[in-house]
Amino acid sequence: MDNQPEWTFIGKTDELKTELEATGFLKELEFNERKIVLSLSDGQFGALNNKCNHMGGPLSQGKLKNGCIECPWHYWGFHHQTGEAAPGSFEPLASHGGNVPSLPLKIEAGALYINLNGESQRTRPEYNAGSGLGREPNRAPGRIRVLGLSTTAMD
Repeated sequence: MDNQPEWTFIGKTDELKTELEATGFLKELEFNERKIVLSLSDGQFGALNNKCNHMGGPLSQGKLKNGCIECPWHYWGFHHQTGEAAPGSFEPLASHGGNVPSLPLKIEAGALYINLNGESQRTRPEYNAGSGLGREPNRAPGRIRVLGLSTTAMD
């Protein structure tokens, strides 16, 4: 993937725990313009791609609830270590919320490291048949017709 070392130093675990506890257990990390959300739940660190599966919201600006990171844009939730969508957190028209890519972490001698080359694959949400959300766009001849509608409940 990249010419990055296999393991990249993030910080001392004690300092990171103190910082995460003071800031809502989530922190955005950036490596060469690549954004990752670092989390801490029940004493366990997690690292996910910072982009929500639903509409690309910044997970690092969300909230950590019951081991899941809740997106600030539409409240979809993803397990902070595996990236798996939390049951019931995604919209009813979706049969599965997919997975946000996770990244391996390791602790050695009190320091936390991340493997940026070990990011898992993103699994997109699956929409129920007949919902219309999973259909391929079909452009008909004629004028472009656009409807702007906002249904977002944001913090």
